[in-house]
Amino acid sequence: MKLKMIVLIIIAIMLVGCGNNLERKSELNYGLGTLNRITIYDESNNDSRELFKEMFEVINEVERVFSKNLSESEVSKINNHSGLEKVQVSEEVTYVVSRSIEHAKMSKGIFDVTIGPIINLWDIGGDAPRVPTKEEIQDLLELVNYTKIELDEDNHTVKLLEENMVLDLGGIAKGYAADQVALYMKENGIEHGIVNLGGDIVTIGAKPDNEPWAIGLQDPQSGSGESIGALLLEDESVVTSGIYERYIEEQDAFYHHMIDPNTGYPFENELLSVTIISELAIDADALSTAAFGMGLKDGYAFIESLEEVKGIFITEDNEIYLTSGVEDIFQLTNTKSYMIKEMQ
Repeated sequence: MKLKMIVLIIIAIMLVGCGNNLERKSELNYGLGTLNRITIYDESNNDSRELFKEMFEVINEVERVFSKNLSESEVSKINNHSGLEKVQVSEEVTYVVSRSIEHAKMSKGIFDVTIGPIINLWDIGGDAPRVPTKEEIQDLLELVNYTKIELDEDNHTVKLLEENMVLDLGGIAKGYAADQVALYMKENGIEHGIVNLGGDIVTIGAKPDNEPWAIGLQDPQSGSGESIGALLLEDESVVTSGIYERYIEEQDAFYHHMIDPNTGYPFENELLSVTIISELAIDADALSTAAFGMGLKDGYAFIESLEEVKGIFITEDNEIYLTSGVEDIFQLTNTKSYMIKEMQ
């Protein structure tokens, strides 16, 4: 799925402070190409096994619908008919494609879900990753163009206008899945919980003691999952895009999985990671990729221009830049290695 990235995984630190008869319950499962953990606080005498089963089924259903690697998915049907005819799709695919086009326009194409042919070419994180030739990349770059997605929102149809175009919603569908699980939780009476889909995190309410959740921000320089600080959140989503999670190395060169739609090569800038905090994970997912691709100054300005969105930018020089409002909810703990700086 998500082209994303070498994604910087955020770790949810669960502090067990419960009151009343609420009990912390947590289960781990695999889906969407990653490990997913769902944590809830529920009445201690409730059997929550069926609820967890249904929540993980929500994730599995998103994968069945959106994965370009599953032959029967709706996205595969769109790709199989590229350049030929429009495809009838569900309301949820209509919604996610619509939001994808929105984010592509906002980012001036830095976030582009038609990057599928290039993602397939590199196959970073797949079974046969390799560094393609310049000629191979150039041959496919002309297929990357979000304006060639024809979406009819009223009739729920999608068409890719050029043959061999490939729609890849991996950079946004995981956030959508996290939002859907959070919605399912709320509809079933869960007021306190966390959805963590491989680093795409949604917090539901606050902790039972009314304190915010502490969400650990992983050190992008550490391979052991150490955190550099914590975000204090309630009823918000947080997603990080970074360069260290999926990559290949060849002849002493490092290639991460976050591909620039303009060049067909991994983005090259001073950033190690970008973390986005927003109401919905579907937006944080797309915005973290877009802001990373823009680089520090442009990405920072882009996030600052958006309402109800906040960002954390970490550079190769171990400098941390916080957009407006983040200083109130972020606590840096690794002050030996990292320093918070102000944007000039």
